[in-house]
Amino acid sequence: MNKITVAIIGAALIGATAAVAAPVFARGDGADHCRHTAFHRGFGMAGDLDGRIERMAHKLGLSKDQVASLRAIADKARPQSRDIRDRMADAHRALDTLRKGINPDETQLSAAADAQGKAIADMIVLQAATRAQIDKVLTPEQLKKWRSHMHHAPWQGRRSES
Repeated sequence: MNKITVAIIGAALIGATAAVAAPVFARGDGADHCRHTAFHRGFGMAGDLDGRIERMAHKLGLSKDQVASLRAIADKARPQSRDIRDRMADAHRALDTLRKGINPDETQLSAAADAQGKAIADMIVLQAATRAQIDKVLTPEQLKKWRSHMHHAPWQGRRSES
């Protein structure tokens, strides 16, 4: 191929990529500079928990009382999770802004990193507490099946049982 053909193909690919990516970057949800947009949209412990509860109900054969209990657990965790995710996003933006600056202030950088670390730790604790509450709702058989499914979920890879 000659140079003009390569340039035209390259320009077309860049244009197509920009056309596909433009709506994502125009969202204004704090994810305009990040590769992990699901973090900003709220996927996580409370992001699509209602959908996950329905899938759990189907896969585990949950009773209506169990589903109601899980919804109550999700409703209780949702505001805390949202608050923590907001703090994580704020700290992430602050770190990003500081890192892009010329000679960032080390004290500010350290404070923003500490804030992000604290928010991440808070999310881990909330997720563990929420899981412990969910475990109490399930029967031993359902719990075994759920844990087996979680340990073999394609996005998590295989983990060894300890």
